[in-house]
Amino acid sequence: MDTNVCIRILRGREDAVKAFSDNAGDVAIPFMVLGELYYGAARSKDPAHGKSLVDRFAKALPVVESSPAIMERFGAEKARLVAAGTPVEDADVLMASAALVCGGRIATRNVRHFNRFNGLEVLQW
Repeated sequence: MDTNVCIRILRGREDAVKAFSDNAGDVAIPFMVLGELYYGAARSKDPAHGKSLVDRFAKALPVVESSPAIMERFGAEKARLVAAGTPVEDADVLMASAALVCGGRIATRNVRHFNRFNGLEVLQW
């Protein structure tokens, strides 16, 4: 799942919570997303509460750790996107690379960025 989907789940958005519930057991978050969630919590009005929410969320599902295969895919995808003149933020390249290496799907609200990755099934949650 992309960071924007996780935020919607943590905020209790019905559509995102339903999609998450419907796919329970078949979802994970890349390490990069976990970092972005902790960053958001640290910048929130109540950092302790935000961190607690992220802690509980992270314990409830698998976190895809970085690996040489993911980083190799990251390098290839970033090079391809830059050469094509369609670069995206490194965080999105990392998320897409993790998804491609681990299963080929990502749930996001940012379909436009993720449609640039060949072989990546993009689910709009």
